[in-house]
Amino acid sequence: MNYLRLIILFFLVIFNILSAQCPEFESTSIIPNCLPSCDICVGDLLTINLKGNDLPNGGKVEFYINSTAGFNPYQGVGTPIGTSNIITPGGNCRICPELMGFLIDACGVEQNNEFIIMWTGSGFNTSNFVFDFAAGNNTGGGQNADIGGGCSVTAGGVSSVGGCSATAVGAGFNLPANSVWVIFTSSAVNYSYDFSSVCALGLKVYVSKSSCARSIGAFTNGGGTGSRTQSFSINGCGCGTSATYDLNDPNMMGDGDAWAGGVSNGGCAATISGAGNYIPAKSTITPFTFTIPTTWCDKTYEIVGIVNPKPDPM
Repeated sequence: MNYLRLIILFFLVIFNILSAQCPEFESTSIIPNCLPSCDICVGDLLTINLKGNDLPNGGKVEFYINSTAGFNPYQGVGTPIGTSNIITPGGNCRICPELMGFLIDACGVEQNNEFIIMWTGSGFNTSNFVFDFAAGNNTGGGQNADIGGGCSVTAGGVSSVGGCSATAVGAGFNLPANSVWVIFTSSAVNYSYDFSSVCALGLKVYVSKSSCARSIGAFTNGGGTGSRTQSFSINGCGCGTSATYDLNDPNMMGDGDAWAGGVSNGGCAATISGAGNYIPAKSTITPFTFTIPTTWCDKTYEIVGIVNPKPDPM
């Protein structure tokens, strides 16, 4: 009888982004039991079952072998032996994004340095974002149009997000779930703010700026009469909300006036209402079954599974 000995070491490689929106594998089982290793015969079936959260819908887990311990297929090492398919329900509309806050009275040049802060919910594409400023803040020409309604977003503004590690993203970018997106309302942004309150959330931070150089403020400062209402929506989703503030609100003090569920003044720093309640989506991963070939006779291999597309690391 042709008996072959094979030891298989199984390691599942996944780049955890942050505790916030980590795509992750929560459990692994192998038939026969090969955790951490096993002897197996030529012709035997090896079946790997995985459970995970927030893995990329429509993506794959790709399995590789190599005789070198600790090899990394993301670095082009290993021989592919098959894949499992990933299905993750929900997508962009599963959990709606939330407006965390916006700066009403900017530091520096007013019209250049106002910003909006969004929590991304279960994620959405930056090109689907619409921010509708109050009608009085759209006057004076096309450069003062709404974001997503005359003006778009472009990458930039990282240097204005002080105290945070932020990634600049432009139009057409798929923002991941449970992260923070900062949008400066003018392409001429040039003031560096303290975003330590955002950093403290422990979420990935992205930043963009409007493609338009505004000639008037996106938000009306205090001291006038009446109120201002602005809103956001996501094209293709039933998500959105509006925010109204009174121009005579007693909490308005000048530079640093902000809305975050209500008006306050935190100086030249980001004021936020906090992130939303994120619940990971359960991913379904098809079992991976592989028949041990004769070429594996008297060899020791390590099997590594990686996610494709590769998760975005922090």
